[in-house]
Amino acid sequence: MTRTRFRRRQTELVPADVILANLTGGLLVQSADRLRSLTNWDGRLILSGFTVAEEQDVLAAFGAFTVEHRGEEEGWVCVTLK
Repeated sequence: MTRTRFRRRQTELVPADVILANLTGGLLVQSADRLRSLTNWDGRLILSGFTVAEEQDVLAAFGAFTVEHRGEEEGWVCVTLK
């Protein structure tokens, strides 16, 4: 029997023009600092996967951004932040 080994490689993440995060509201709030740091100063951050009830907390966590677009379907929200 052949044994296969996998090595985990560290990848450096650099800021990008567009970041997409489809996470629950709680995870978006927890990840806000990291997601902000990965977004270029003139980039866009697209957030989805959170509910209308979580929206206020999510937007507060990304307070440095402004809402460029907002969509809602069946209680789920998606926003594009700039």
